[in-house]
Amino acid sequence: MGEDKKYYLENIKKAIKKSLDVNVILDKKDKDNCLMIHFNSYTFDKLLNYLELNGKYAYNKFVPNAIFNLNKDLQIEFLKGLLQSDGSVFVGKNRGKEGKPIVNHTTTSKRLMEGIVFLYRQLGLLPSILASKSKDHYYKGILIKSNHIKYDINLGSVNQIKKAKKIWRDHKNAYKLVDYLKKVKYGTDRRYVIDVNKDFQAVKVLNVEKLENVNDKFVYDISVDTNRSFIGGLGGLTLHNSDGNHISCLLLTLFYRHAKQLIENGYVYIAQPPLFKIIKGKTSFYIRDENALKEKIKETGEDVVVQRFKGLGEMDSSELRETVMDPEIRILKKVAIEDAVLADTIFSTLMGEEVEPRRNFIMQHASEANLDI
Repeated sequence: MGEDKKYYLENIKKAIKKSLDVNVILDKKDKDNCLMIHFNSYTFDKLLNYLELNGKYAYNKFVPNAIFNLNKDLQIEFLKGLLQSDGSVFVGKNRGKEGKPIVNHTTTSKRLMEGIVFLYRQLGLLPSILASKSKDHYYKGILIKSNHIKYDINLGSVNQIKKAKKIWRDHKNAYKLVDYLKKVKYGTDRRYVIDVNKDFQAVKVLNVEKLENVNDKFVYDISVDTNRSFIGGLGGLTLHNSDGNHISCLLLTLFYRHAKQLIENGYVYIAQPPLFKIIKGKTSFYIRDENALKEKIKETGEDVVVQRFKGLGEMDSSELRETVMDPEIRILKKVAIEDAVLADTIFSTLMGEEVEPRRNFIMQHASEANLDI
């Protein structure tokens, strides 16, 4: 424990005694100006093994799945501990004057960064993420090379920092934020995010460019602030690709890895919007897939108009209401754990960091590819 962390020493000793019923042994290292804290606990060793954290290094740490299933107060305590160990709280200066307040987590583990961001978003907070390559530096005459990407997770707006007060209020520099917030009259300085209501936030579109050399007439590249996503609130809809399976796979993998109980308790459903609409005279039919389309044309005859939906955005309001929103008509698929396991496997194979499984999969299934252009 370095000098900058000794502020937390008494609380750490009390926490170890209370939770593990063991005493700590302090060993001061004058040469390095730091303090070593020793304690013996078989329980703690078993806990680390259970959470799969034993033997992990800074670059491969992660948030254990168990944390995502805790109640809100315990998740806040977890984030508080991370902030005190590998984070910072400060008020920056611009030309000698107090500038932007920052609550920051720093890590070289991508998995840990993603877990922290996910926890913050579960609490209704929207941190920004900055990835950068750490510079090589000298420590006590020895060159330290940086082999990993550094991730900075920041809360930098007054509203967000106020909302996260339970996380940073026990930090050793919390008084700086408290003093700063007393001087600030307005807190609506979060860039590019607008609170519509408690469940939904709008992201400001920063740039729209029409794409050339594409077959469809209206195709645009819409840019938003860095690390933002187009996500609806509770029960929201996401714009999909040709049949929705790609994004469904991504979302199911997310739920399976980080919020498994949602699936186990039967709270996750997939909307089944149709891919086709057949119009014959004054009658119309919605068709889910190509096989059903062929059967319906055999039944109705060839003199029909077939409309192909390329996404929810191509439906008008009545079509969207009938096929996706109306609980009396719409079709929802309740997700079982097997669906999520399959999605996780497919996603890891096709979009994971390992090239070999993806190459083998493509070679094995190339003849079955269905290109929907």
